[in-house]
Amino acid sequence: EQIPLTEVAPPEQKMKEIRDTLPSLRLDALVSSGFGLARGKAAALIESGRVELNYAPCIKPDRVVRAGDVIAARETEIGEFETSGELFDRLKTLGAELLAETVRKIASGSVIRVPQNEADATYTKMLDKNMSPIDWNKSPREIVKHICGLNPWPVATTELDGVFFRVFGAEYTDTRTALAPGKIISAGKAGIEVACGGGRSLRITEVQAAGKKRMSAAAFLLGHPMKADG
Repeated sequence: EQIPLTEVAPPEQKMKEIRDTLPSLRLDALVSSGFGLARGKAAALIESGRVELNYAPCIKPDRVVRAGDVIAARETEIGEFETSGELFDRLKTLGAELLAETVRKIASGSVIRVPQNEADATYTKMLDKNMSPIDWNKSPREIVKHICGLNPWPVATTELDGVFFRVFGAEYTDTRTALAPGKIISAGKAGIEVACGGGRSLRITEVQAAGKKRMSAAAFLLGHPMKADG
C-alpha cells in the first residue's frame, strides 16, 4: 500500500546542549567530553562512521572542529557605568538590525567572509553567584566594572558594618585614603564611600539589603546608619 508523502512524518530529532571546557578542539576530545566516553572509545566511535560533523559523516578522530567564517560584525562601545542588562538590551536591537542586513547580503551574494582569528578569542566563564562578593583590594574601576557586569544577575554583594547587601550601583571619588580596603570612609546623603586598593575609594549609590527593596544608599542609611571607620 502506498502512503502519500504528505502523511509521512519525519523522525523526531532529539537535541541536547552540552557546555564544557575542552583540552583540545579535536573531534575525539569533543565526543569524549560530550558523551562521557574515554578518549579511545570516542575515537573508535568516530572511525566506525557513527559520528557526523555539521550533518556530514566524519571518520577522522583528529579532525579539528573549527568555527565558521565571520560574515558580519558590528562594534559598539560600552558605557562606563552601563550594566550588562542595559548592554544586552542594546545588543538585541543591534543584532536584529545586523541580521536583517546580512540576510540581504547573503541573498544578493555580496557578503564577504573573513576567517576567524583564534588568537583574538577570549574565553568567558559562565556567570554564577560565587562571583558576587566584591574584592575591595581591587581598584575602584575594577570594582565598578564588577558591579555593572553582574547587574542584573547574579548581582555584586558585600558586607559593611555587619550588614550584608547587594550592590547595584557605584561611582568614583577623588578621595585618597590610608584606610584598609573594605573600610567605610563616610556614609551619608551621597552614599557609602568605601576604601579600595591603591589608596583610592568609590561610593556605593544603590543597594538592596536582605528582605528589603532595592533603593538608593542614602535611603538605606536613613533606617540603617553606618559609622565611618576613620
